[in-house]
Amino acid sequence: MVLTPWGDSTELRERKLRPGRGIPPEEAERSQRERLFAAMVATVAEEGYEATTVADVLKLSGVSGSAFYGQFEDKEACFLAALEGALEASGSELHDRLGGPLNAQNSEAGLVALLGLIAEQPAAARALLIESYTEGSEAADLLQRRSDAAASGLACVFEERGQGRMPPQIPRALIGGVLGVIGKRPHGGEEAELTGLAGEVYRWVFAYAAPPGPLKPPRRRGIAVASFEERQASSDVAERLLRALGAEAGERGWLNTSVQAISTRARTSERSFYESFPGRDEVLAAGVDFAFSQMLAVALPAYRRAQSWPTAVRDAYEAILGFSQREPELVRLGLVEGYAGSSATQVHAERMIGELEGLLAPGYRAAPDASPIAAEAASRATASILYEQARGPGAKGLPKLLALITYIALAPSLGAEEAYATATS
Repeated sequence: MVLTPWGDSTELRERKLRPGRGIPPEEAERSQRERLFAAMVATVAEEGYEATTVADVLKLSGVSGSAFYGQFEDKEACFLAALEGALEASGSELHDRLGGPLNAQNSEAGLVALLGLIAEQPAAARALLIESYTEGSEAADLLQRRSDAAASGLACVFEERGQGRMPPQIPRALIGGVLGVIGKRPHGGEEAELTGLAGEVYRWVFAYAAPPGPLKPPRRRGIAVASFEERQASSDVAERLLRALGAEAGERGWLNTSVQAISTRARTSERSFYESFPGRDEVLAAGVDFAFSQMLAVALPAYRRAQSWPTAVRDAYEAILGFSQREPELVRLGLVEGYAGSSATQVHAERMIGELEGLLAPGYRAAPDASPIAAEAASRATASILYEQARGPGAKGLPKLLALITYIALAPSLGAEEAYATATS
């Protein structure tokens, strides 16, 4: 049994409407649509998006193939519609539980209600927060639009509470941090923990205040950047394949990237590919690990050389962002495409965020008023900025976001003034 927003997955076939006169066509279509949505969410939650087939959905839902294709072009269209439906259902339920829209007065109750809803619907949570990345750009765009709307609402709440007018990037990052905290739990089947985290998530979000000035990046000497071809020429076959994978997936999306395309981009043969990696999933996992190991290789020395924890955090992020200029294909591979693979590959990507959390943890342990999940949430907020930039304008533009990322990483521990001074120096 899998519970979905449209009911128990084991009861879907029993809900088939009997054919005959007296059933309005729109009612029959609505019944089919809801059963397809429920079957899609349940199957994707158990099998993963890539392994789910239309036949699986039809078998569980009891809907015919002709009825399916009368409403949806393919699996992707049905999945996207199911995500939209799940978001609409959760939005309506949240509105009902709060007795109206989110505002400064009910913001804490709203967060409690939201996390409660997610805990009650683990299959929908998994489809939205994990498997949607596998589908590709359309699901990511859908979630980005919803996140942007939530960020706009959060910015209004900050102003209503008298915490100042936030630069729009900060509420977006905070929503990303909240979603990161939430999305981490389904990986380990820990959705039930969410209801107990609501208070701490709320404390973390509203520990932020508007920065006292513009978050302009500090002046630094420019970084010499070699071209893609120059970097490929000085690399071995395996590294060329990984960099080519990042370039191809950035242009086509992971699901549309073939071994042939990767091999051609790397200027090697498919035989050489299979001598280096067993297959597509393995090359993606290896690429994510390689990208993150390279980022950590530059971040950790910078972190350890610093004279204080705040400057250590800033210097570590600066090193990561500098690496993104030198190796944009690898950074995209780690930050974006790592979430487009299987759940196992996503665990590799989560490992990097865990390393960022480890860099933030010492300062938060020394801040008695900080939420216990502040390091976890702040690391995921900064990761959401990296993801959004790498997926959109591109990893080469990440260095200009150093001040923003540093401020978000430090503000709940140091306060707005000191975090701003460190971020902009």
